[in-house]
Amino acid sequence: MRALEQLDRMSGIEFEEFLKALFERKGFKVQMTPPSGDYGVDLILTRPGSPERIAVQAKRYHRKHTVGVRAIQEVYAGKDYYGCSRAIVVTTSYFTENAKQSARKLGVFIIDRDQLAEEFRHQQKNQHKK
Repeated sequence: MRALEQLDRMSGIEFEEFLKALFERKGFKVQMTPPSGDYGVDLILTRPGSPERIAVQAKRYHRKHTVGVRAIQEVYAGKDYYGCSRAIVVTTSYFTENAKQSARKLGVFIIDRDQLAEEFRHQQKNQHKK
């Protein structure tokens, strides 16, 4: 099954767990926030020996349902609530132009469907090499 098809079949929680595993493979310690009342933050990333904390919002959407400015604003506000210095929004879809502009202005890093699929394929290749 292709990477995008696998991502599209995931529930919201499965997508968060997928991202947790992905970031852990990249060397982060990952804390999942409560499913509700999370202030727009689903995961908190830290690296051993580093004080930096990164807030991540996961948006598991159908590819035709674009992510708007609200998601950027939520994670930007939520990063302060959780004491994070940076924020990321990751989606199985794409971002509106307004969301991209807002992300640039607020310093929120965004990862869209194409970037995520590339990362997913890269992870699968690395797993097969082991």
